[in-house]
Amino acid sequence: MRYTEIIVQANDLFLYKKFEECLNICQRYSKEAKAHLEDPGAISATEVFSVLAIQSYAELNQWEQVLPYVTEQYSGIELCTPCVVQLCILLHARVQDYATCTAIAHIWLHHADNFHSHDYAAVCELYVTHVLIPQSRWDDIPSFIDSCCGLDAKTKSTYMKHVWSLRHQEEQAHIDEIEHLETSVDDDEQRSAQSRPSCVTDSWLDNYPCYVQFIGNWVSKHMQVISLQTLRYIALAAVAAYLLVSRYKTGALPWKRLHILWTRLANMLKMLLSPLHFHKI
Repeated sequence: MRYTEIIVQANDLFLYKKFEECLNICQRYSKEAKAHLEDPGAISATEVFSVLAIQSYAELNQWEQVLPYVTEQYSGIELCTPCVVQLCILLHARVQDYATCTAIAHIWLHHADNFHSHDYAAVCELYVTHVLIPQSRWDDIPSFIDSCCGLDAKTKSTYMKHVWSLRHQEEQAHIDEIEHLETSVDDDEQRSAQSRPSCVTDSWLDNYPCYVQFIGNWVSKHMQVISLQTLRYIALAAVAAYLLVSRYKTGALPWKRLHILWTRLANMLKMLLSPLHFHKI
């Protein structure tokens, strides 16, 4: 009855966020309960005090004090109750201290006295779910499960199927996320291209051969003799200019426009060649 009253008092202090006072009560009476472990009430009280103390340490951001406190109360991690072990793993996983989580889990799970605990499988699952999976250590899970002597073959097989299902779901979710991002980027680029003003109009492209013919006539009029190398430069310049303005206008040349493009280029070359006289060099 005395432990019950103290536990209620400590719990009230925790609820009212008086964490240091709660911690002081837990530390004081947990030592007393530890000295009377032959009393079932003392064993239960030790667990409750440990849970409240762990939570108080967490609220005070003194999580590094949790493991020494629990180790002292139970004379070793392997002798802790499953509830206390799970809470320790969860706390250290919360601050991403995965090395300590691994140490706690391996010490407790590989102790022979814990093989027959009703919560043995729950501790295994907690470690996998909150420590191995967040680190994407999927390949380490089979060997870990196989090393858990408190699990029978059927339980191991069933749990591994569950793990592979989780892995498939995570990988599929990752693929879907990448595809969604790629689609979003493509949509953004398409909207940007559609909204971007173009300085090249369709009429400009349609009249492009006329501009080329004008240039050709001007060259023919002012340059009666032209070298083959100069003619090559003029032809290449015409082709490059048409490709550039076409691409700037449309964003990308569709296949249907290729035939029209090459027909126009051929006409351009004829326009360039017809009025000119050139000699080889």
